[in-house]
Amino acid sequence: MILSTGRTLYNYNIGNMTRKTAAIEARQPENFVEVHVEDAARLGIANGDNVRVSTRRGALVVRAHVARKVRPGALWMPFHYVESSTNVLTNDAFDNITRTAEYKACAAVLERVPS
Repeated sequence: MILSTGRTLYNYNIGNMTRKTAAIEARQPENFVEVHVEDAARLGIANGDNVRVSTRRGALVVRAHVARKVRPGALWMPFHYVESSTNVLTNDAFDNITRTAEYKACAAVLERVPS
């Protein structure tokens, strides 16, 4: 599968300011991965299940958000959670001229974590 990362509506960067707001923290208290309904069904994953997202750089256990927002074969995760940093899964390369980080996309494996 292909994992990409980004921001949510509720948080900014690593959340050092937005995650101190009670209303935002209540809305999105923990890291998660969005997975397409077809992929979730194929892998036996239900909305809210704990899943392991693994890449060649590392692995994280997060909750699955089963949705149609991502395409089949794609995963999406926010990068706002220091305690569960999605960035440990992605490449840390950057452009030498602009010092801008590479787009955060990489190959990943998704599996359900037994309860």
